[in-house]
Amino acid sequence: MTFPELITLGLSQKIDESLTLLADVDWTRWSRIKQVTFNFGNPDSAASKPCAQLERQHPCCVGGIYRLTENTDLRAGISFDQSPVTDAFRSADLPTRTKS
Repeated sequence: MTFPELITLGLSQKIDESLTLLADVDWTRWSRIKQVTFNFGNPDSAASKPCAQLERQHPCCVGGIYRLTENTDLRAGISFDQSPVTDAFRSADLPTRTKS
């Protein structure tokens, strides 16, 4: 299987001795995958070839690290990531999370 290209850009900015801010954004060329073929060990099982029709998505996240003490860091963040599969092409052969 040829996997799609993935480019990730991550940033880290130390604000002061206690606080560091983080950010991340990804780009995946999902359109490279036109079809995925699943072959099973049982010769009686037909190969499954779901048509993917995957769309480009740009997951991103932001977060931070707060140094509470020398030995304790508090970390928090939030992420946004949609499924590359549209509802029209969603099937049991190609499980994925739903868009929200």
